[in-house]
Amino acid sequence: MEPTLENMQKALDEVYKHLAFINKGLQLLSHESPDGNLKKIQDTLSKDSSKFKDLELVHRQNDLVATWAIEGDIANYQYFDKNQQFRLYKKALSMDVEVIKYMPVELKGTRLNVEDITRILEVNPLLLKYLPEDYKIQKRFCFMALEKNISALAYVENLEILDNKEIICKAVEKDGLLLEYASRRLKSDFEIIITAVVQNKEASKFVSKKIREKILMLFN
Repeated sequence: MEPTLENMQKALDEVYKHLAFINKGLQLLSHESPDGNLKKIQDTLSKDSSKFKDLELVHRQNDLVATWAIEGDIANYQYFDKNQQFRLYKKALSMDVEVIKYMPVELKGTRLNVEDITRILEVNPLLLKYLPEDYKIQKRFCFMALEKNISALAYVENLEILDNKEIICKAVEKDGLLLEYASRRLKSDFEIIITAVVQNKEASKFVSKKIREKILMLFN
């Protein structure tokens, strides 16, 4: 088959496309881009990482730029596109466990493993708040958080734990307002109520009106 002008033109077009792709790669490797110098972007982000969300899409989608952004402020993770969030979540998590606040639900439910959850709760047990519902029910993660900070009770969704008198008593001894998260049964337990109200009179608002009136009479 003899080459025609049309076929030759198509072949040249393909060559130009490949050359353009290679050129773009070389530009990125040399820290240059069609819209400017990536080194300048790095300098800008090092001074004010909040500028990341204002960058051109082509720059925000660059993983190198994205990494600079979260090095400055992990909150910039929320401005990554979905694919980028999945691609860089491990790196982001290694930088700052607070990134869990900005992770999409789908990612948290499918990518986080036991090692990730353990590290998150060891660094900040109150981050239990941002974990998927399944983890807030599991005893091992709930206990892990509560041992570090009893205030994590506010985010526990395991009903057995919330109905455990020993745990609730310990919680309201430290913060009476944690009575809010106790089971209905324990909100009627005189010992628990007194302990909570002694610590903070405002805790009385979490019990029934009838019980509240009796309790307040004791303190007046």
